[in-house]
Order: sequence, then C-alpha cells, then structure tokens
Amino acid sequence: DAYEVHRRDRPNDAHGGVLLAIKRDLNSRDVNWTKDTNHVDPDTEIVFVKIKNKKKESILLGWCYRPPSSDLGYANSLTNSIRSLTQHNLSSTVWIEGDFNLPDIQREEQQITGHSNTKSTNEAFLTTFQDLSLELMIRFPIICSNTLDIFISNRPTLINRVEPMPGISDHDTMVYIN
Repeated sequence: DAYEVHRRDRPNDAHGGVLLAIKRDLNSRDVNWTKDTNHVDPDTEIVFVKIKNKKKESILLGWCYRPPSSDLGYANSLTNSIRSLTQHNLSSTVWIEGDFNLPDIQREEQQITGHSNTKSTNEAFLTTFQDLSLELMIRFPIICSNTLDIFISNRPTLINRVEPMPGISDHDTMVYIN
C-alpha cells in the first residue's frame, strides 16, 4: 500500500513486462498514455513516470526491457519512445534504466565493440543516447562479463557513483549514490 505501481505487461504474453514501484508520497504520474505524451509504441516494454518535487522540478523516470532476440524494428520502437518522452519533458531530469541486452556497446568510449546484435541495432541506441545527451552511467559487468543493463541520465552530476550489489536474479542490483 505504500507504493504506486506503474506497469506495462508484455503484449500477448503472461510472462513478462516492466514495472516501477514508487513510494506514494512522491506523487508519481504515469506518462505513457496521457493525452500530451501518447507516443509510446504499444508493443515495447517501457514504462515512464514523472515525479515532481516541492521545488516544481521533475524527474522523468523510465524502465525498459529489450529482449535479446528482438529485431531492429523493436529497437527503433523503443528508441522512438525514449526520444518522444524525453523531448516532451525537456526541463526534467531524465533517469532511464533497464535491461537493454546491449553487450556490444563499450561504455567508456561509447563505441560498438562486439557482434551480439546487428550494427544497426547498436547504432540506433547509441545515436539516440548521444542525440538526447543521455550519458551511460553503468560501466561494469552486471551479468557474467556483460554490461547488459543500462542507466542513462541527462544530468549525470546528480549521481556520484553507481555500484553493483548482488541481486535476486542473474543480474546484479544497482545502487546509485549521490
């Protein structure tokens, strides 16, 4: 009861989707299907909320999942949703996290170094992050030797460091320290 749950179930599948649980006192608002930002592709696993603080500043918080078997069309739908929601909230701090299954992207130099995904899929994400001035904040392996999870922000100075902590799944949990 202490949390407001924002979720996006996987279409045509009872075994997946994304969820954000936000403490109720933070007054989060789902921005995926509101009239002013109805730009999220219904087939993508992405959920966004807006949280306003007492100074009337806002945080656009998003969680995404990109299945490893997805194609370029899915990547484009996901990146278009990120672009649309970010561009409709230009004054907001943007924090987006998720399991993007992008082990080919080298975080430090933001270059493509592998071939797990097609070059065009990797480029779709890198170009989107760069165009929107979203900095990759996780620079260490999350599962085995892969950095599959991504945390991006347009205000990286608000986070001093990101550290892994053992999670309850095959992915580590991220701890953000400011």
